[in-house]
Amino acid sequence: MLQEIINLQIEREKFERQADTIQSVSAFCQLPGPFHEALNEAIKMGDKQAKLWNEIRGFLLKDKKTTIWQFAIKNNFPVRRFGAEEFLKLDLEQLNLINGELK
Repeated sequence: MLQEIINLQIEREKFERQADTIQSVSAFCQLPGPFHEALNEAIKMGDKQAKLWNEIRGFLLKDKKTTIWQFAIKNNFPVRRFGAEEFLKLDLEQLNLINGELK
């Protein structure tokens, strides 16, 4: 499931870059429809990532005593200390670091 989160992050970053590009060439406060479409897709992916994260954050790492969530907290990753994630704010580098600890 973490690999699915990583794959979604790669796609999400593409949509975020697309929205940034559109914004950079658009008139101030006059963003066209494709900007909103790209941003909405990125938001949908972040929401889906959060749901998957909430399902796997209790999984143990290869050390057999630290959960994914504990590892994220220990490394000061942007995750909630209490409650479920609503939108995942981890970047690709952080996700790959977690993935390396699972193997």
